[in-house]
Amino acid sequence: MTEPEGRDAAVVARLAGRVVLVTRAAGQAAATVRAVERRGGRALCLPCLELRFDAEEAARALAALRSGPEVPLLITSSNGVASLRAHASDAELARLLAGRPLFAVGRKSAAALQALGLRDCIVPEVTSQLGMADYWSRHGWPTRLIFVRAAHGRDDLPPLLAAHGCRCSLFACYDSVVPEGAPPSEVLEALDEGRVDAVLLGSGATARGLVSRVGIARARRPVAVAISDRVAREAAELGLRVQVVAPTASFDAMLDALARHLDGATSA
Repeated sequence: MTEPEGRDAAVVARLAGRVVLVTRAAGQAAATVRAVERRGGRALCLPCLELRFDAEEAARALAALRSGPEVPLLITSSNGVASLRAHASDAELARLLAGRPLFAVGRKSAAALQALGLRDCIVPEVTSQLGMADYWSRHGWPTRLIFVRAAHGRDDLPPLLAAHGCRCSLFACYDSVVPEGAPPSEVLEALDEGRVDAVLLGSGATARGLVSRVGIARARRPVAVAISDRVAREAAELGLRVQVVAPTASFDAMLDALARHLDGATSA
């Protein structure tokens, strides 16, 4: 394996030989698996969430976009873009979104819009609904908004929009559910034998899915790495012991924080 240059080179030896449980949905895990392998580790995949689109809600959202070409759009996850792409051609969706104000929470949400050729989207500094609210508090609140989100998404933003006189059309176009069926025996055996060094938790829903799939006893054995303080709190409420919290909300930051944690534990 060729060692990466720069920052990754400093952490690759610390993840060499480590086994990291990747809990992302099956269609979203590949980039995280590559990130683990770049750092010298081995990734085990256990999808703890499965993405499902709501065709009826997506149709309603598309109808709103067609009838209101000037109304701003807010996307809080790349899944929101994927849900619209599943029910409209890329050409039509790009045409519907072009020319209107676009707001994206997080760089991955922005990248999903950019993949359609839409470069002019606003991304708040803080990757959260409250980060979006902070942006609008400084630059002016929209008077109307089309908000595409998850069915069980956080409700931080809608009350604030209403309080500032915004007519918000909310569309729950997708949801994340725990996959059915037993986990792979390879994963269960590795957890039982203590061969999994760490598990990555990218959301509170992922933490709940992990406990649902393998049980709390197994879920507590590896070092738990949370993508944010909020996810760490939600995981703790489930009985998980989060030992590492990423300084910024990304899987690369999670892995680098994990490397520093393991290095410190080894040196102690």
